[in-house]
Amino acid sequence: MARKGFNFYRSYYDVSLELSDKEFVQFMKALLKRQFEGVEPTNLIGMANFAYISQKHSIDSQVKGYEDKTKEILTPTQPPTEPPMLPPTEQEKEKEKEKEKVQEQVKVDFDLFLNGFNVYAKKNIRILDDKAKKQLSALVKKGYTRQDVINAIINCANDKYHIENPKYLTPEFITREDKFVKYLNSTTQIQELPKNWWNIDLTAEQWKLVPKEKVQEKENQDIRRKMGI
Repeated sequence: MARKGFNFYRSYYDVSLELSDKEFVQFMKALLKRQFEGVEPTNLIGMANFAYISQKHSIDSQVKGYEDKTKEILTPTQPPTEPPMLPPTEQEKEKEKEKEKVQEQVKVDFDLFLNGFNVYAKKNIRILDDKAKKQLSALVKKGYTRQDVINAIINCANDKYHIENPKYLTPEFITREDKFVKYLNSTTQIQELPKNWWNIDLTAEQWKLVPKEKVQEKENQDIRRKMGI
């Protein structure tokens, strides 16, 4: 049974306002195909891709909620050409082998990470060193998501020590597993926010920490935009 609808979050609209007409179409097509067909976008680039990544956590949560509720899997699957006729124990072994192969083939978009790091940490780093790449790859292989990386960077950038000593927040620093886990799980007061901070897919706990005057400022901007001021 085809999915009939989904909740279109305000954050989807807000992030789309920052896109050009072409990027807007790309973003909306990717959003709709994921929500209705379960298809993950593979060809997004530039700001359209960045906008989708910033909302990916919410989009995936909506898809999972629908699948869990209806027991219908939206994500397209390709059946094997020759169904395996192995005993259960052998099938389990094959699944484990396939899982290991997928983990080995994990690809990390280092350029996307560096762009996101510069936005959320308010930096202008041009080159990602080999140590940071190795550490980031290790985190991805362990199952950490892009949203986890964004949250860790945001929390670290808003930590009092790093606000006073910004030079220590580097890609190499935040991708160290102990530091990454520390800031991923922290709830620092969000005081320093990057430009267009409202486009970031903040967690419920992070939203509670955004100063009220920042939220009011965003609401006032929305009102002025609607009035054409």
